[in-house]
Amino acid sequence: MSRPPSWWVGVGALASWLSSFDGVGLGLGVA
Repeated sequence: MSRPPSWWVGVGALASWLSSFDGVGLGLGVA
């Protein structure tokens, strides 16, 4: 279990995006 499932990566990315709402454009670019 060294690698998280793909959906968990998406959840982490979403949480990071919500944490730094200033980087909305950057978050959308990554997603």
